[in-house]
Amino acid sequence: MDAFSYVLFGLFGLIVGSFLNVVALRVPAGESVLMPRSRCPECKETLTPLQLVPVASYLILRGRCRYCGTSLPLYYPLTEAGTAVLFVLAYGRWGWSLELLVALPLLSILVVITHTDLRLKLIPDKVTIPGMVYFCLLRLFVRSDPWWEYALGFVVAGGLLMLIAVLSRGGMGGGDIKLMAMAGLAIGWKYALFAFMMATLLGGLVGMGLLLLKRAGRRDAIAFGPFLAIGIAASYMWGDVLWHWYWNEGLI
Repeated sequence: MDAFSYVLFGLFGLIVGSFLNVVALRVPAGESVLMPRSRCPECKETLTPLQLVPVASYLILRGRCRYCGTSLPLYYPLTEAGTAVLFVLAYGRWGWSLELLVALPLLSILVVITHTDLRLKLIPDKVTIPGMVYFCLLRLFVRSDPWWEYALGFVVAGGLLMLIAVLSRGGMGGGDIKLMAMAGLAIGWKYALFAFMMATLLGGLVGMGLLLLKRAGRRDAIAFGPFLAIGIAASYMWGDVLWHWYWNEGLI
């Protein structure tokens, strides 16, 4: 795992992150992710390749459209940079192994749903359902645990959130349920449950902070998808370490 490989995965993450911006913006709108070419959301001018260099173009243009001067959303460079960081972490965790066939698509999906849930409070089925099919098939061949642990993950993680949704009468959205069912297929039932536990803890702390700062009311809905995404990524990459810390040095 040399420096060149880390740089390679970082650059690859930037490129993929640029495409994930397109996916997150166009899929909820029912548009093609391939056509037309990227354009300014305000004046609709088509952007040149030099204006689409991940992160760098945003910085050079000072976050504004070259044609109309409209401020461009900060989530563009954040998505690109965030994806690059996640890809580098994935390479550091698994190196050049087949597990990257799971890690990179899973992390990419988590980036997209974080983007859409924060912006629209929506986790698109067109992202999570194909993810379910992909991980279901892939885990038949690429796995470190018996195949049934991943199948059980689908049932347990998805079923748990569905039960919460029923008992809370809508307190958990369908998108969250499908996301956790997909995660169960990708990382197995144990890591999926740990991911949900971390997401609940983190979401509770953030929600409490927003209430204390009077940035949200008790009845205000807070997007839970980003917390699930953080929990899934953390549990998948560092689950064993975090579990040991939680029980021996953490909050208990």
